[in-house]
Amino acid sequence: MKRFIFPLMAIACGPLLANDTSVWEYPDGSGVIPLAEDNIQMVAETVRIKVKKETRMEVEARFTFRNLSDRSVKVTMGFPFNENWGEMFWEEEESGGPNAKDSLRFVSLVDGKEVKVRLRPDLTESEKNPSWNKRFFFVWDVEFAPGQTRRLTTRYETDWDRWANVDGQFSYDLSYITTTGAAWAGRIGDAFISVEIPKRFPRPTWGDESIVYWKCSPGEPSANPDSSRLVWHFTDWEPDADIHITIAGQEYSLYRYAMIEEICSLGVDRPLTEEDIRKLFVPYGAPKRFGIRVLINTLYARAGHKFKDKDWDSAFKGFDWYKPRKSLSLSDLPESYQKTVEAARRVDEEQKAIEEKVTHGPYGRFMNEFAVIFYYPPYWNFGDENLARLLPLDREGKKVWLRLARNAFYARAGYDFEDPDLAEFFSVMPWYDPNREFEGLGPDEAEAVLNIIRYEEGLK
Repeated sequence: MKRFIFPLMAIACGPLLANDTSVWEYPDGSGVIPLAEDNIQMVAETVRIKVKKETRMEVEARFTFRNLSDRSVKVTMGFPFNENWGEMFWEEEESGGPNAKDSLRFVSLVDGKEVKVRLRPDLTESEKNPSWNKRFFFVWDVEFAPGQTRRLTTRYETDWDRWANVDGQFSYDLSYITTTGAAWAGRIGDAFISVEIPKRFPRPTWGDESIVYWKCSPGEPSANPDSSRLVWHFTDWEPDADIHITIAGQEYSLYRYAMIEEICSLGVDRPLTEEDIRKLFVPYGAPKRFGIRVLINTLYARAGHKFKDKDWDSAFKGFDWYKPRKSLSLSDLPESYQKTVEAARRVDEEQKAIEEKVTHGPYGRFMNEFAVIFYYPPYWNFGDENLARLLPLDREGKKVWLRLARNAFYARAGYDFEDPDLAEFFSVMPWYDPNREFEGLGPDEAEAVLNIIRYEEGLK
């Protein structure tokens, strides 16, 4: 019932997004333990998660519960959150209590009337409730007459988990925990979960300066044309997986200055061949077409081209040789520059065709994701628990993902693949160096591969 935390380098994270659940409260008020409830059914739920400001989100969850029994039932409802929620939001470093409550702005209503909630620690001992980050619950009592239907609403605020590192990788992560709904009697008749995506978040792209992927589960939610809202709708549902959204990517613009410097150091008065260009910038791990764009624009800049694009103009202003005069065409460039530009454009078309083929090939659905994850695998954890979170839900998708992950470690080490689909897939990965001599895997890579193989064996 807690928010999943993205592995390593976390610079901020939010609390819990979860369905209400049933708990047993110790008579002395010292704490609670979650439990199943056999008499009360969650008939329906409607959850709307909207943007309040930037990445801050407002959640309103409406539930319809029915007493299936012929007797009165009193239930203690509970909503969970983590102890260090307050300090994770850069507030005063106090444990639980007022900070968490103020940050969440949690409100509970029963049949439209606000009820008083109590704050209680979760006394369950488990991996999901570690001692270093104990869960707390907001709890309140609800009484049901025989056969009675009641409507509950919870409102609160949260944020996306987010992390970034100095290599330009970033991730935004949000989960709504629906599996707690399985603790109630029967199945959920109708469930509607809507998530608004902040405007500042990048959309899925395979571009020159960034690669971004979105990963949603379970299944594929419906989305409006600009992907600003994702919707899940279930009927007769017994939730066995939680709603999860990952928006992750890699930005490459920070490599631009170093790439420009390298081009200048090559002595570009000599025309570069297509083979020269294919090898250029491989150590940077940037998209090949981005490197080609940097190369072409650098040659134009050195010839005095005046860029209308403010971003590129700014990139070249840091070099004392940049003296823009006017807009130039190819024929205005020195002959050696013209030959290099023409060769670069041929390589660009070649690379574009390969990327198109891979996109529509057997591994295309994982193209963006693997470009980001395997840029620097040590940032990612390939243990069983994290593999389960990274994998797609469908069985065939799991098998394909694991096969690619296992081979990706070999690709990073310079392995030359005989399988044409694998060879083409890895050839478009920004981090793949086809000229590196394969000398085997290091101990960390070998351990990750063995763990992936064990996981694969478990799927058979």
